[in-house]
Amino acid sequence: MGSVSAMDIVQLVALAVGILTLVWHQQRSVAALRTEMKQEIAALRDELRAEFRAEISGLRAEIGGLRAEMREEIAALRAEIAALRDAVNANSQRLSRIEGYLGVGMPPEAAAMAPGVRFAAARMETAPAVPDPAASGLMPSS
Repeated sequence: MGSVSAMDIVQLVALAVGILTLVWHQQRSVAALRTEMKQEIAALRDELRAEFRAEISGLRAEIGGLRAEMREEIAALRAEIAALRDAVNANSQRLSRIEGYLGVGMPPEAAAMAPGVRFAAARMETAPAVPDPAASGLMPSS
């Protein structure tokens, strides 16, 4: 092995300095990229948060509007149900009066004394005879 000349040492030092310079430059480039990426990520995060907040606010407003509509619909339905209950109650009372008049649901003795039954019996006695449709030839006889 021969002697090492000064030129070899200079080349070796130049090579080592070049490698160190490349490593240093690459570290700085990576650090700059890392900083840039952090800034972009932070900007995107802030943008997305603002966008989501706006969307959430819009959804909350829409849900509030839907709740108000549902309250109105429920109130209207309750009013309709109350009106139907009143109508059913009125019809029930009317039906009870009609049943009482006709003697429906009463024992036979009491039913015979109901005003509607007496009226119908009296009317049947005074009513003209109804012609038999089969006798007139308008309807076929069975």
